[in-house]
Amino acid sequence: MNKQDHKIHIIGGGISGLIAAKVLEEHGIYPILLEATDRVGGRVKTDIVSGYQLDHGFQVLLTAYPAAQKYLDFKALELQKFIPGAAIFKNKKQVTIGDPLRDLSLLLPTLFSKIGTFSDKIKILTISIFKKKMKNIYFALGVALFLGACADSVSKEDVQSVAQEEEKRPNILLLVGDDIAFGDLGAYGSEIPTPNMDRLANAGVRFSNFHASPVCSVTRSMLMTGCNNIEVGLGAFDYSFYPPSKGVQGYQGYLTKDAVAISELMSDAGYEVYKSGKWHLGGEALGGHPPLDWGFTKEFGILSGGSNHWNDLAMTPDFSDPN
Repeated sequence: MNKQDHKIHIIGGGISGLIAAKVLEEHGIYPILLEATDRVGGRVKTDIVSGYQLDHGFQVLLTAYPAAQKYLDFKALELQKFIPGAAIFKNKKQVTIGDPLRDLSLLLPTLFSKIGTFSDKIKILTISIFKKKMKNIYFALGVALFLGACADSVSKEDVQSVAQEEEKRPNILLLVGDDIAFGDLGAYGSEIPTPNMDRLANAGVRFSNFHASPVCSVTRSMLMTGCNNIEVGLGAFDYSFYPPSKGVQGYQGYLTKDAVAISELMSDAGYEVYKSGKWHLGGEALGGHPPLDWGFTKEFGILSGGSNHWNDLAMTPDFSDPN
């Protein structure tokens, strides 16, 4: 079949559709692009009305994508960075909070906002300073001294509240099930009886709005850190990389130290933290760090994405080997 015999239709003239058309044309194939609106651009379009700029949509673009770096002119797009924080509207007032270690201007608004207790903010900042191992030690000392001066304003009630919370700390059991969905568990309406899982769900906390990836280790990286998977090295898991992306920042194939894991926070809070089962987030020959480097007290299981208990690191048992 000759190239001109291909009949390809691309639905939508957004960034992805335009890049797809460009790549095809570079290979001598000329597709038909179908766009419902009056011009291409998708959500990255702006109208000028009476001197005002009106954006068609809200677009978050991760500039670390290799394809984005190759095909997009970031300067022409006039991209704007997000401030690492949140604007919360409460009682008809706006309160801004965020991480002052990433943006110093958020320090005072965060400390003196009425979102969360003052003592909790001090503890979170202290943990962040320790974990990120800031290179500028004078800046870290300055923040610590400021917090020390502010700590005098913490009331006795706040101290007693923290002590009571320490006494009531619960035991936490976190289970990650590969290749199952909400509909597979009885607690969420499955026709399959899962009585043990149902008892855990009924006695615990149910997540109903968690973003999962189609593959296990990528989802686990988000669950462990609360970050987008590309921010912590798992743009894809270790043996499914698109070749041009391998080694690019965000595509290391193992969990990087660009974020703090929940296991580290639990360890810092005085918990004994144990892991059982598959890790598949790096360590030793896989690159990255094994579980004991992530705050776990002990771990029982395997490092790789699949193995068994009969012959080391093999995906399936070798039944021809009696050992």
